[in-house]
Amino acid sequence: MSSQVIQILEGFFLAGTLNKSDRYDAESMHANLVVMAEEGNLDKDEIPKIETINNWISRYSAAFRKESARTVLQSNSGSN
Repeated sequence: MSSQVIQILEGFFLAGTLNKSDRYDAESMHANLVVMAEEGNLDKDEIPKIETINNWISRYSAAFRKESARTVLQSNSGSN
């Protein structure tokens, strides 16, 4: 996946993290990427398959949770 697509997917993911009503699944992320391509903001060849987006969500979510836990632990150990 291109860095541009990854940045867009991260934005979708983080929007859903901030507001549960804005949560995106792989299908809605894919649909939004297709719209962006139709508007000329993205090359259609860069759009990953829904399965690829689903795998990316799983990996990114795990890394995000791990980093969040590390941040909480660091802030807690700093306040003790």
